[in-house]
Amino acid sequence: CAVCHCPSTGLHYGVYACEGCKSFFHRAHKRAHPYVCPANNNCVIDRRLKKNCPACRLKKCLAMGMSFEGRGTIRAKKSHPDPPAEETPPEQQLIVSPTLPLYNPTVPLISHLVSIEPNPILTGYNPQCTPTEGYLMALVTDLANREIEGLVDWAARLPGYGMLPMDDQVNLIRTVWLDLLMLGLVWRSMEHRGEWLVFAPDLLMDRSLCRLSGMEYICTPMLEFARQFADLQVPQEVYVCLKALTLYTTAVSRLQDYRQVQRLQHEINEALAEACSSTFGFSPGNIARLMMIVSQVDRWFIAQ
Repeated sequence: CAVCHCPSTGLHYGVYACEGCKSFFHRAHKRAHPYVCPANNNCVIDRRLKKNCPACRLKKCLAMGMSFEGRGTIRAKKSHPDPPAEETPPEQQLIVSPTLPLYNPTVPLISHLVSIEPNPILTGYNPQCTPTEGYLMALVTDLANREIEGLVDWAARLPGYGMLPMDDQVNLIRTVWLDLLMLGLVWRSMEHRGEWLVFAPDLLMDRSLCRLSGMEYICTPMLEFARQFADLQVPQEVYVCLKALTLYTTAVSRLQDYRQVQRLQHEINEALAEACSSTFGFSPGNIARLMMIVSQVDRWFIAQ
């Protein structure tokens, strides 16, 4: 489904969509209800969150090309029933979607990387309740699962990623997802200079909460890496390039199209060099220190 990435049942209103999004679009058009987003009109719409905001869901339906001018519905031919959604790995559901907004060569690469950053995810943390290890761990685990889905969606929008063989796409993201999650955690926490980890806008954890959650062994080094990021004042333009470079430089054995991955590495390296120019106020001399911090994060996880 071009809207929520669930398995498609055919071509509905001009795009490949699931039964849920087809029916939603039909109801929205028939009722002409003026949906209003309670947030910032930029909610994540995927198979887990699509019912949370009808306004953004309808907006995405239209953005993906759904229209009553293309009323025709073409059912997907099948010799057996569709498998349940949970049997299809999320990385494959998202990567193969042909209608994701991909890279436009007329848009500067750095601007594109900034624009495809996933939206912040809320955990639903209740500050009025007494936190317990189980409660905090459940919040962080659910957050990580949702962030992984966002990472797969993000990777699919990277320039050149969708042109790689499917096995290469899946192997790259499988190998580096934890590094990417921790890199995002460190960058979000940078402004707190090692005092708080920003897991989500509504879930900040200091050292005492980290101990309570049973994740102190992870949080302590992440707090230190966040402090080091703060010393360098890493701008977003540098961070998004570093994130893409982390994906393309991961050590994956037996890539089917290694040369293409190398070419993509080169493009991101050039963008990183541009991001480190005076235009963004980040000294090129800091890039060596920054790469050292990132390699420390990677070595720490390997050691664990």
